[in-house]
Amino acid sequence: MDRDAGLQRDIEVTNALAKAYPEVTFLADANDGYNVDETISYLDAIDTELLFMEEPFRENEEDLAALRQNLDSKRLKTLIADGEADPDTELLDILIERDLLDVHLTDLYGLGFTNWRKLMPSLIKRGVQASPHTWGHRLKTVYTAHLSSGLGNVLTVEGVTAFSKDIDFSDYNPDERGNISPPDKPGFGLTLR
Repeated sequence: MDRDAGLQRDIEVTNALAKAYPEVTFLADANDGYNVDETISYLDAIDTELLFMEEPFRENEEDLAALRQNLDSKRLKTLIADGEADPDTELLDILIERDLLDVHLTDLYGLGFTNWRKLMPSLIKRGVQASPHTWGHRLKTVYTAHLSSGLGNVLTVEGVTAFSKDIDFSDYNPDERGNISPPDKPGFGLTLR
């Protein structure tokens, strides 16, 4: 799709959703598909303030500084979330130190449960929230729900819709507000059918 037409479609879809569900707080994920100017144009044109803007463009200090300055100048509370795809941990540390990253997204499987346990206290100390990437596998959602319950500081758990004839996920069905409360059972509360 032509970039301008694609951006316009993204704006229209976001605005239609915001109009249809005014009580919902949205987040957007560009999957590194925008550049900084397109990101700013998108945020200026939508009729809702996002919880966070995920991976607007491939993370780099210059463009994220421009995005931060734009958000700050408009007093928008939209958070910047990044670090999901092929994360450069050294760059992520620099972005955190320079207040250019609000939500750390590294994939739960990619970093590993134990390494997330080690990383979380540092994020908390530095004022950065987490939302470990879970897309692609329902078990990541389960593991992240437990990580969140145990360590806190997880802004949102990405819900992966999946079904299994082998594993009973029923204890992880979200409530009417979309919250998941991990069961107090061994084995992450999962049972085999």
